[in-house]
Amino acid sequence: MVITESVQAVILILGSACVLGFGLAKIGGWGALVAAVEPVKLTVLRTAAETPTLPWYAVFLGYPVIGLWYWCADQTIVQRVLGAKDERNARLGPLFTGFIKILPVFLFVLPGLIAYGLVRQGALPAPESSADVYSLLVNNLLPAGLKGIVAAALLAALMSTVSGALNSIATLFTLDIYKRWRPKASERRLTLVGRVVTFLAMAVAILWSPMIGHFQSLFQGITAVICYIAPPITAVFLWGVLWRKASAAAARITLMAGSALGLAVFLLDWFKATTGWNVPSMMATFYLFLVCSAVLIAVSLVKPHVHTEESARLVWARPADALRGPWGPGLLDYRLVSAVLFLVMVGLYVFFG
Repeated sequence: MVITESVQAVILILGSACVLGFGLAKIGGWGALVAAVEPVKLTVLRTAAETPTLPWYAVFLGYPVIGLWYWCADQTIVQRVLGAKDERNARLGPLFTGFIKILPVFLFVLPGLIAYGLVRQGALPAPESSADVYSLLVNNLLPAGLKGIVAAALLAALMSTVSGALNSIATLFTLDIYKRWRPKASERRLTLVGRVVTFLAMAVAILWSPMIGHFQSLFQGITAVICYIAPPITAVFLWGVLWRKASAAAARITLMAGSALGLAVFLLDWFKATTGWNVPSMMATFYLFLVCSAVLIAVSLVKPHVHTEESARLVWARPADALRGPWGPGLLDYRLVSAVLFLVMVGLYVFFG
């Protein structure tokens, strides 16, 4: 699966880069694009008046919560990190992915802006809806051969997401739940259970898919769901690693209470026409994280954790201990790569902010 997804990632990047390249050439380059659209559309960070659902402060407060959940605790990522051949590669892999994660802004967001500029110039017909923008670019800008590559790229992205999610679901249920319930289950039995769980997960996803129409876009729907799932997991992971007094009892209570609270807030948001709920999902994420952190700290103080020799090795005495250790070979040390990635992200926010 990892090898297949690696090949698919290359196809996806190359195919999407073709759309970007032909689009920039059609509109006349970056300068022509800037002249064809309003300046505010080249800005990432907006005020609450401009984008009530995603103001600039929600980006800085809410995104770290879902980011920590995704990169540090999501099974899809963790499973791949655990597949690394050593600790050095396990650290460099996500950092390398962090650089690749910058590309979607240019490969998927920027083409939409190019399409907007081309429509304003009269070079493209106006699409019926925003969902038709990408297909409009592909059909009008790319030659026949490249259209096939881009179609393959989009299918690769879909296949990669689906296969990764289904594989993670089957692994979690089979090894973390079923095998603990049936510790003597044979490999053949575990494989069968994994296949059944994969089929059921796909069926649930198909039944849930029409609900995405409740949101303005697929991306907004996925983000909204993540915003209410991530806070308790992020709180348990972050404090569990950085705070030696965090206890197992507090982690269990935080996960249960935080999940219940997240479901309640999700329902408030889902039925906001009736409830009057108007808190942006990213801000709700931050508030839920604060509540979950308070619950974990309070319960840990009441029921402190008694460390064993094994558990003590899993927690840093000080947060700075995470950066200790011998320097890696050449420039591929995870601390240096982390610093470069951080500076690149800051530079992008300053340039597009």
